[in-house]
Amino acid sequence: MRQRGLAALMLLCGVAAPALALSPVACTEMGCVDGLALTVAPDYRWQPGAYVFRLTLDGRAVTCRGSLPLNACDMPSLTCDGEGVMITESGCALPPEAQGFGDIQISSGPRQVAISITRDGQTLVEKTVTPTYRTARPIGSQCEPECRQASVPLLGQ
Repeated sequence: MRQRGLAALMLLCGVAAPALALSPVACTEMGCVDGLALTVAPDYRWQPGAYVFRLTLDGRAVTCRGSLPLNACDMPSLTCDGEGVMITESGCALPPEAQGFGDIQISSGPRQVAISITRDGQTLVEKTVTPTYRTARPIGSQCEPECRQASVPLLGQ
């Protein structure tokens, strides 16, 4: 009886080992974000002043306003009148000359974006972009999630 149990265990191990080698990829709970990034070079130097970011996302207008130097770190320096736009604020704990804004993230994945940025009423950038989105699977081709992402240089690149 004992020999049959041992034989069965060996047979099971002999079958299970190759099955484990052929098992599907282990997927995790890692996420990814859909959308468009309008990128700003990390070394771009922002000057003190009042800024207005005007975006038109597939015909929907969003305006964000703020100024440099930034507010204290516990208070946002930029406010937007619409949803789906996030502008990075960088350096609130640093001296004013080291502060600035960064990438602009647009969560909706628009087909066309018109953007203008002004400082104290003077235009810094004015452009319209038609991003090319790519499909990304950060964990691998066999795992979810799948995201649509695009990145377009905006300033300093």
